Amino acid sequence: PNCELSWDDELKEEHVYAATAIEPGEELCTYFIDIVAVAAERQQAARQRQGFECRCWLCSQGPNPVSDQRRNQLQQLEEQLAMEGADDPERGLEMIRDLLRLYDAEGIHLQSLRRQACFNASQLFIMLGDVEGASRWAKQAYWFSVRCQGPNHAETRTLIRHIKELQFY
Repeated sequence: PNCELSWDDELKEEHVYAATAIEPGEELCTYFIDIVAVAAERQQAARQRQGFECRCWLCSQGPNPVSDQRRNQLQQLEEQLAMEGADDPERGLEMIRDLLRLYDAEGIHLQSLRRQACFNASQLFIMLGDVEGASRWAKQAYWFSVRCQGPNHAETRTLIRHIKELQFY
């Protein structure tokens, strides 16, 4: 996908944000299924939930065992991070760096995934007592939030408050 949808609850509006550079005349594509899933799962979900066969660039490439392996790693890292990250913040930060590296390797450009990873890293740095690291990652989360939700979205404004609070630690 080269776009992300973002619902603004305050405005009661759906907004579309570019996840990548989009050339004039290029089709706008968003996602309807878990894009981190392996190819067969994405195709099955598209058929069952949405009633169509996905023909995005990735799905149209056919089976790709290397891609599926990386996506399995992504899913495992996301689960591990949710379950174990706070117990071992340094290991959690390694998992986040691995997530971001795998997003790049897979061409997953969704700013919302990166925003969440960076926010999680900020929280882990706070747990480690590293305010400078927390602030650096919070600023990255803010930047991704602006790119996927806009500067006035409630979550983006929450990140601004978070960054300001870190200045007082």
